[in-house]
Amino acid sequence: MAKKSTFSSLQGQLLISMQTEPGEFFHQSVVLLTAHTKDYAEGLVINHPLPVSIRRNILDQMDLRLDINTMYQGGPIDLTHGSILHTVEYQTKDTEFITDDIALTQTQQILQDIAINHPPKKFLFCVGHAAWKANQLEEELMGNIWIPVLANASILFDTPNEKKWQSALATLKIDATRLSMVAGKA
Repeated sequence: MAKKSTFSSLQGQLLISMQTEPGEFFHQSVVLLTAHTKDYAEGLVINHPLPVSIRRNILDQMDLRLDINTMYQGGPIDLTHGSILHTVEYQTKDTEFITDDIALTQTQQILQDIAINHPPKKFLFCVGHAAWKANQLEEELMGNIWIPVLANASILFDTPNEKKWQSALATLKIDATRLSMVAGKA
């Protein structure tokens, strides 16, 4: 008799990268999972700010006159697409709620509202995203490439970028300074 698999969505959780090579894209990344079904998963990296020159170039290409202090490389896929993670007091008909206190809007309307000084209280502007095909994320979780934890708005919006990875680990009572990034064999 075949064992029935149960699916449990991780949407709204943070994925803490355990990739050990400093040159890898996801090294010490924190990804907010914005979608997770049996068929795919998508998320946004929340701690890789883009350099000012690239940020300005992207805004120019989008013909946006915005003064955004930080823009993030949300992932390696579709670097022409922007997403805004934000606090939930801002809503449009296209806003998706990721958790009770984190929302996602991917329309021109939110950019226009930011431009005319009616932004969400707190937000992250991400360009690109991360994606996994069916079962890929589950396999990576089994391989200890990622550690999932419950997301909270404080890590997204209030924690400095260089401390988000450590702060996410600390929610599990893991001290990042004591964590060995060298895999061993028993």
